[in-house]
Amino acid sequence: MMELQRITLADVPGAETVIVGFGRCGRDLHLGALREMAAHLRPRRVIAVDPRPVRDSGPVVVHPSMEPAWQSLADPRRAIFHVATPPQLHQPVVADLVNRGARRIIVEKPIAPTAAAAALLLRHAAAGGATVIPVAVWPHSTLVREARRHLIGLTVKSMHITQSKMRIERTVTDRGHLSALHVEVPHQVMLAIALAGSIAAVQSVRTWDARIDGRIYPDLGGARLELLHTGGVRTEIFSDLCAPGRQRRLRVVGDGVEVNVDLPLSADSHSGRIQVSGYTRAADRYDRPLTSFMNHAYELFKGGAEVPAVELGLHMQVLRVLEEAAVRAGEAALDKEREL
Repeated sequence: MMELQRITLADVPGAETVIVGFGRCGRDLHLGALREMAAHLRPRRVIAVDPRPVRDSGPVVVHPSMEPAWQSLADPRRAIFHVATPPQLHQPVVADLVNRGARRIIVEKPIAPTAAAAALLLRHAAAGGATVIPVAVWPHSTLVREARRHLIGLTVKSMHITQSKMRIERTVTDRGHLSALHVEVPHQVMLAIALAGSIAAVQSVRTWDARIDGRIYPDLGGARLELLHTGGVRTEIFSDLCAPGRQRRLRVVGDGVEVNVDLPLSADSHSGRIQVSGYTRAADRYDRPLTSFMNHAYELFKGGAEVPAVELGLHMQVLRVLEEAAVRAGEAALDKEREL
């Protein structure tokens, strides 16, 4: 299993931060989490890099390329870089940052489109002495941690993880993701492995097209996967990207217990609910998993956290599962065409 490289650079609170890619992910999610972080970790200045025109960037200065952004930094070796570009750009962006001297890098999920590209990214970072921390949201969820506590000592039989939403506008205007397997599913697979252990087999997978205003967007309608864990747990993952409403739900069925978790629905949602069989009432909880992740990552960069909450080996396993799922989905589509 690959471990995060420890850093030795001294640091002070309020490091500069650079968000590379200032679309919805960088602007709404990463920047939003940075604003909510603990005061002693919150960066003193945030700048962004994006070649596209950006409206309403507020106090964040957006540079069209890395060169002017780099020149504006007081100390690039102490800055923290967030890579929030489409996955296919992660490896070249990280390589450029490391070559320039970046040493602290957070990368959005999935870390790369393929396990081979991710391994290349991590080798390049290690050769340059850089620490890379991929984003892991749901393992940092207060609700997920509570669900895990209820399952201690029990035998889990099955899990059902649903993350569905109406994504029609982004599907039409933003081609950063080319398959539903790369939108919500990476989060779901990571949660499945974090709760039930390694995946022994991808038992079935299906993706479907989005049909919007008479146009077909291949593989972007949604996805369904069935996974078998090495410990015997079976997980169903479902994601509908044309759903009429949002749903983020985890259901765990164990020996004599069932745990249902309604996770926060969006970046604007700060709470969720957990219901455990045998309890008469559901419990509402404040939950900001992305902010919790950012706090942990910045603590790690400062030397205040011992180990990452999610190790790189888990991210690599997620990528291998997604790769196998993509192959299986392609095979299923070909079989369907032959039948027609």
